[in-house]
Amino acid sequence: MVNIPKLKGKMVEKGFTQARLGKAIGVSLSIINQRFKQGGDAFTVGEVERIAMALQMSQQDVNEIFFNGLLN
Repeated sequence: MVNIPKLKGKMVEKGFTQARLGKAIGVSLSIINQRFKQGGDAFTVGEVERIAMALQMSQQDVNEIFFNGLLN
């Protein structure tokens, strides 16, 4: 399960709205909204990679946000 609150916090930290994030990763706002409503489980690997790049995330951030609990 994706840590949506932590992802939203990273977005705020970097000055991103959902619309800006969607544009940065090449998907529509409606797709971003859908991903967030689904708890982030529907993000593709490519979307995760592009989000990490857009938000300048460290590997630790990526693990904590997108792979929360899966690596333990």
